[in-house]
Amino acid sequence: MSDFDFDAGNDAGHEQHDLDHLHAEQGADHDQFTNFQQYAEDHAQESDVHYANFHNVEAADGHGATFSETDATEYDAHEASADSVNAESYTNAEHDSNFAELEELREHLEADYLHQGPELGEGGHEELTAR
Repeated sequence: MSDFDFDAGNDAGHEQHDLDHLHAEQGADHDQFTNFQQYAEDHAQESDVHYANFHNVEAADGHGATFSETDATEYDAHEASADSVNAESYTNAEHDSNFAELEELREHLEADYLHQGPELGEGGHEELTAR
């Protein structure tokens, strides 16, 4: 025996629409894409140059004459450089989707409003939409 008893005066279609709502489908879908990129580069260089040259010449001819020459060359150089490169990138993409099969709602509307609604004239459903 069924757990549901229906009165003879009730429309059976109206009462049964609640039994089928478990067959309604629902679903959700969500996609997300995040892309973060970071790039950094540091560069530094330093150069030192030290150069020293000393040149000394002494000569004597034996008769008392002398020759003396001294040259000095000195060079110092310092070079330094530093640079930085920074970059960032951010990407975000999202997708949302929801769906549901509304059989329960459709059955409920048909049972309550189309079958038991106000009396329609000879035009039926067309009479409702024509106005």
